[in-house]
Amino acid sequence: MAINLIHFKYLLLTVIFTLGLSSASYAQERFLLNAADMPGYQLISTETLPWRISADSLKLDVVQQRWSNQKDECYIAYGEFDSEADAYKGTGYESQSFAGPFIFGSPTGEIIGNSSWVSLDQYVVFFQKGNIGIKIIRPVEFNTEDSFNILNLSNKLLTKINDNISIEIANKDKELLKSRISIEYYNLLTKASFDLLTSKGYNEFKVDNSKWILNKDSLVMGQRKQWSISNSISSIDVTRFSNEMDAQNATENKVGMTGNTYCLLDDTASVSAAINDYFKFINRHSKYVSIVGRIGNYAIQFYYFNENGVDINFFKRVVLAINSEGTGVADLENTGIKVYPNPATNFITIENANGKSERTIVKLMNLDGVLVSQKNIQFSGSYRLDLSDVKQGAYLLKMQMGNQQITKLIIVTH
Repeated sequence: MAINLIHFKYLLLTVIFTLGLSSASYAQERFLLNAADMPGYQLISTETLPWRISADSLKLDVVQQRWSNQKDECYIAYGEFDSEADAYKGTGYESQSFAGPFIFGSPTGEIIGNSSWVSLDQYVVFFQKGNIGIKIIRPVEFNTEDSFNILNLSNKLLTKINDNISIEIANKDKELLKSRISIEYYNLLTKASFDLLTSKGYNEFKVDNSKWILNKDSLVMGQRKQWSISNSISSIDVTRFSNEMDAQNATENKVGMTGNTYCLLDDTASVSAAINDYFKFINRHSKYVSIVGRIGNYAIQFYYFNENGVDINFFKRVVLAINSEGTGVADLENTGIKVYPNPATNFITIENANGKSERTIVKLMNLDGVLVSQKNIQFSGSYRLDLSDVKQGAYLLKMQMGNQQITKLIIVTH
């Protein structure tokens, strides 16, 4: 009787597990490609496979299709996760554990969905949109001139996801957009880095939204720009948080998921150590490098890919352009105005090297455009602006001197 009971329990668990797989497959049918989406290919099989979310967790409701023609095969796995945060973590973690080093982007350098990863041999692509994670495996080398173009296939999948994604997730995106850093302030923060890229011939080619995980149930939206030149791309992903602790938590989550190294962007030694640590685990002749940093309540990810190998010193200069030496958002040298120290604690000094006494309106504004303080001053040498009552964070210092307006991004710490 005991043996029969054991057999009954085993049978019951098997039925429950099988039903679970069936319901998972059914739930994801709206995302699956069909014969019309894959001209010249035949669907060979559809099965359910595990998908890793973390070192000690597996997701069991991932459906994989196998497509084939006379030349090659293609495998596409669809993961519908419980939350967008799980999809983000699961796609990132699975890509890291699947075939060694992965780079951020696609064969064209373009980011698909909210995030994407591509294997160095370009046989595997992962991307994530909402609570959906996608893995594409092609056992033969991609040929961008082939009718089976990996980016075209990814866009077909992305279109299906966008057409069928839940209203709840779509509405969350609308809410997240309200607190996203504006492109205006993104440009101010990254101007020094952008100037370095353009000096090397890079051109801006894409601006899109990004997402960072604060915790399992909370995501924060940021802005990400990509620049490109022949055989090379670079991106800077900036997200603003309500406080430094949240920014720190988000950077730690990003580091844990992607394997990037972490640094404090206003600390030159920290940036250098992060880049050096990165290359302890990656071949120094690597084609890419990516690090995550924080400055005040901002989290920033830098990514750089070069087909001919990474120029480490150049990458370091791009990152350090957003530190205490290069957080400026205007070419102050040509104006004769200096603002220091930055980051500041209890005060900043505004120095006028022109030797000319000028009436100046000095405004301090937060990044939501709210006026924090305003002073009408006239000075020819230097003026000390008191910041002792100003909360920690990032601010815009705007100076109106006659017909000239100068803007400087400053970081306040206490």
